[in-house]
Amino acid sequence: MNQGIGHPLCLAHLTLLPCLIGQTDRSVEESLQILTDTFHKAFNPPGTLANGFVYLPHSTIRSGNTSALLEQALLAKNSYFQALLILNQVFYLSGLTFYNHVGLRSLAIGIQLSPHSFQTHLKHGIARLLNNQIEGVLSLQQARQLAPSSPTVLQSLYLTYKNLGKHDLASFWLKTARQLRADSEALSWRWTELEPESPFTYVPFDSLLLAVEPGFNSIVTGVLIAEGDWFEHEMEFWRNQIQPGMTVIDVGANAGVYTFSAAQRVGSEGRVLAIEPFEGCTRCLTETCRVNLISWVKVCQMAASDQDGIVRLSINGASELNQIATADAELPDNADYVNVTALSLDSLVEQEGIHQVDLLKIDAENHELQVLKGSTRILAQFKPTILYENMVGGNQDNLPVADFCGRKAIGCFGIYPISNSLPPEFG
Repeated sequence: MNQGIGHPLCLAHLTLLPCLIGQTDRSVEESLQILTDTFHKAFNPPGTLANGFVYLPHSTIRSGNTSALLEQALLAKNSYFQALLILNQVFYLSGLTFYNHVGLRSLAIGIQLSPHSFQTHLKHGIARLLNNQIEGVLSLQQARQLAPSSPTVLQSLYLTYKNLGKHDLASFWLKTARQLRADSEALSWRWTELEPESPFTYVPFDSLLLAVEPGFNSIVTGVLIAEGDWFEHEMEFWRNQIQPGMTVIDVGANAGVYTFSAAQRVGSEGRVLAIEPFEGCTRCLTETCRVNLISWVKVCQMAASDQDGIVRLSINGASELNQIATADAELPDNADYVNVTALSLDSLVEQEGIHQVDLLKIDAENHELQVLKGSTRILAQFKPTILYENMVGGNQDNLPVADFCGRKAIGCFGIYPISNSLPPEFG
């Protein structure tokens, strides 16, 4: 591709590559730099360039828009239009983190490039709602015009009007969805079984029915309705590491995307502990266990920490951002918080009679170090693989955790997306 850098398809594919290994910001920046020139040459071609090969990433094919993408690639007027299709995949993939400003910008461009893609309109609408931009409902209505029988579009409209307090309009969309569902038992329609006062809604996830918070104040709800899967690259590694019969602990389970991905793979001979202090999320976790008849997941409504007792949990508009306050100074005077039970993982393992821990995932919003300090016996005796969030507070490295692991002779690695492999040790 470098040898053919003057060709629009080579250039477009080169901008796509960083996106495939997780460097989405770089891909978007490079795509924006060549987009204007590619637009101009698509409509005003400097010469005749025959159509060529186009690579469509697996995640965009999985979205269910395969036929439309193939049609665009095969019927494009010239290779510049094909290059625009590739550039649109960059914006689509970067939109997997579509709840931030980069994703919003990417999706806005994606709509211009693919105005007839209902998935792009759906994602754009949900992204705007996640950012408290009420005009996102317009994009949802456009998605509905393009896909009038889509259960995810109808669910999005229903949840939006329900959260806005427009109960008559919410009832309209629920009634419409129930009529369109008819006798279908597809997981994507099961949300229509719930009544408006339900404290959760259902979304399909990993061949299960996942109960999630019923609104787009939840990042998990927005991502799963728009994508059908979780966007973090760590999920691929997680799924490939887990084997039948393993024991897994998920600290910071939230609604359970990691919990139930693990549950699917350990099977009934294995065991999963879902640690989550927020009651709204534990209600969802418990419902997912019930509706899927999963008995090998134990939901523990508690915070994992370095000591047993009572701690403060600050409550954010998005439950994914709730965090334990280790000192009063961390909470502003007007902060909302609740007192929750805290327990070290060493105490919990002893209490539950667990004799092996194979994987330990920690997403505790800057409380990861305290979780590990409360797990010294687990680390020494069971030597589990640990998956933790290295980036905290935006772009700040979670170096105290890496230092702790170094002192305990625990190797630290980063995960490379797409390759499903670990690079050389970095810490």
